[in-house]
Amino acid sequence: MFKLAGYTIGELIYKSGKSTIYKAVDNSSKQRVLIKLQNNEYPTIDELIAINKEYLISRKNYGDKVIKIFDSIKHGNSIALVVEDFGAKPLSEYLKVKKLDLKKKLFIACNIAEALVQIHKQGVVHKDINPSNIVWNTETDEIKVIDFGLSTELTNENIFNARVFEGTCLYISPEQTGKINRPVDFRSDLYSAGVTLYELFTGKPPFDGDELEIVHSHIAKIPVAPKIVSNEIPSLVSDIIMKLLSKNAEDRYQTAAGLRYDLKYILDNFYSREKISGFIIAQKDISNRFEIPQKLYGRDNDISKLKEMLTSTEKNSTKMILISGYSGIGKTVTIQEISQDVICQGGRFISGRFEQFERNVPYSAIRTALGMLVKNIVLEATHFDVWKRSLEEALGTNAGILVEFLPELEQILGKQPEQSRMEPLEEMNRFRLVLSNFVNIFTTNDTNLILFLDDLQWIDLSSIDILKYMLSSDSLHNLIIVGSYRDNEVTDGHPLLSMLDTINKSTGSPDFLYHHYLEPLPESAVNQLIADTLKSDSADTLLVTNYIYQKTKGNPLFTCQLLKTLYENRLFRFNEERLKWEWQIDDIQNVQISDNVVDFLIQNLKSLPSDTLKVLKLASCIGNLFDTTIIYKICDDVKKLVDALKVAIKKEYVVPVNNNYQLLDLKDDEFLKSDVEIKFRFNHNRIQQAAYSLVSDNDREMIHYKIGKILLNLCETRKTSDCNLFEITNHLNIGKNNLVDISERLELLDLNIRAGKKAKRNLAYDIAKNYFAIGKKIVSDDEWRSLGDKLFNISLEFVEC
Repeated sequence: MFKLAGYTIGELIYKSGKSTIYKAVDNSSKQRVLIKLQNNEYPTIDELIAINKEYLISRKNYGDKVIKIFDSIKHGNSIALVVEDFGAKPLSEYLKVKKLDLKKKLFIACNIAEALVQIHKQGVVHKDINPSNIVWNTETDEIKVIDFGLSTELTNENIFNARVFEGTCLYISPEQTGKINRPVDFRSDLYSAGVTLYELFTGKPPFDGDELEIVHSHIAKIPVAPKIVSNEIPSLVSDIIMKLLSKNAEDRYQTAAGLRYDLKYILDNFYSREKISGFIIAQKDISNRFEIPQKLYGRDNDISKLKEMLTSTEKNSTKMILISGYSGIGKTVTIQEISQDVICQGGRFISGRFEQFERNVPYSAIRTALGMLVKNIVLEATHFDVWKRSLEEALGTNAGILVEFLPELEQILGKQPEQSRMEPLEEMNRFRLVLSNFVNIFTTNDTNLILFLDDLQWIDLSSIDILKYMLSSDSLHNLIIVGSYRDNEVTDGHPLLSMLDTINKSTGSPDFLYHHYLEPLPESAVNQLIADTLKSDSADTLLVTNYIYQKTKGNPLFTCQLLKTLYENRLFRFNEERLKWEWQIDDIQNVQISDNVVDFLIQNLKSLPSDTLKVLKLASCIGNLFDTTIIYKICDDVKKLVDALKVAIKKEYVVPVNNNYQLLDLKDDEFLKSDVEIKFRFNHNRIQQAAYSLVSDNDREMIHYKIGKILLNLCETRKTSDCNLFEITNHLNIGKNNLVDISERLELLDLNIRAGKKAKRNLAYDIAKNYFAIGKKIVSDDEWRSLGDKLFNISLEFVEC
């Protein structure tokens, strides 16, 4: 039996794979409590996040339907939680053995709805509502929700890893599977409540089978209505449950309060058939939260055409689909939408983005995308050995070439011997062969692989060569390359157009190349978006739409940002008595708003708190994806950093890319000093560009210099010779005017030589040439005289490119 200071530990009452719960008594107050311990003696980061989050989120002032956590106590390498004990057991245990009458089931359902009202009122999404996390004391009839280990305070949270979903499989919402292009929000809890109520009233969950079958059912199958399973279940109750189980979040109950009202009405009028028979559900289900719907508007024809393009060519072929349009027009989300069909059919979707400020990084987007395949293998523990054998067989003695291209592969294949060097043409052919063999591993058995490359307007020449090869090669199968670009930034002479022109000339009119232009949204679609946002009739929002459309010209990014700004300026207000959104059109029309989306975003950024703007400016210099560790090392104030990021997250300027962001709630700089990656990305690259434009030239050079030095020190600390080599060199090249002495300039010279040689080994000769050219200019003519050999070597490398 373990010991915990201040408590007398009693019997073990529950044990799962992750935690153990004991009865205990608080020695000072003599109060009965429960002690929750993690089973892992050395908890992982995810386990530490869960236990800390459960404590912090449970401390909110919910009400009587949420379990209380009194304390968290350091216990070994982990944390013990001191939890309220009110003599309850999980509802799941009662459902197995206890026969409940209809009225008692309605009573339980009302309590579940009330618990969700209390949870959601605090801005929390539970993410794991199920009968095991609802506890009931049958003597006092107290019912409470427990276990906030998966919960989030993000009201729109993306699924970070679709292959390891969070929650209990039988009860998760379609969006929690990670298989559909929708974030998790309050309505995800309402779906899980629907599954729970289905089981409560019918005696079984709506779906069964193995994990894959259940996930598919959540996404695609309509369950048998409860009233058909049992004719004892009233039609109204059945209709409520079926509404909760709607696949689209927009078709479910929108609020727990609306659900509570309907269930309570039925319970209060349990013996009055007359009142119940005329009752219409969801009439009070109007949300006072300002939320722009996540679904796509006005894109049905585009999606239909793009899906036709996906399926129009014969199997085993490689094809390319290009989507063009203005920035913010919705290219990325449209592509993510059409990819869901491929994923649901067992295919794979990988993506990478070319960055405006990373054109000196060869193959950046392609590396990122293919790296996703490697990371998924590492996560698929049960099939790891099978994948490893497949990779070893496919790559053979040339594995080292791909490990240099995709360093993540070393986690699977181990360290590889250095490859022998060949003539440039032979090197190119060998690299292409190895790359083809790697890609084909993931496209066997008629499985499609979608390679999505975003922002092709910033593609580098090396990536152009790879794409040209992929599209003309007979050795690649079932590969669909989908690319997006801003047509206004891809003009005559752009490498992308030159590549397409070359393919056209060599093949005539290729049947593997498709192009689709994404138009601005029609005014009718914008009006429907605004009407749905304001929960109003579309006829009532026409004047608002007319004003917004004049400004945004149907650009979805601009439209949504403008809607948020109008709400933040209190021009949309919710009337709690009338349960409806209200506005004054004259007030809206008098707002001074720029017609240019970038100017508008800059104006909004300038209105942010100074600390938040400072963090966003620093982050914009790092890139579209940024690590908070770097920002912390520059600003050195963890509390200010956390508070600033929370504002940026709330306003949806940045979004987290993994669960580690929840460590920031601890405001503990130990995590920021460690190797734990707490990463975010800008919600749109236009936001990053707007923030970057606010950094003065002098500040920009200094910030890039600091970022480069921090990354270089991290590399030296981790003893990794080439980690982030291109990134480090690029930052220091921008900030080279801040190099104070010869030793720093020589260090940067060496970095440019190493980066150039690495680019050369990766067959990115244009990028290699650029690094060597910059390197030659870093030291003065006088300093070169003492560096004769280096000057000769860098000049030779330059000529060989």
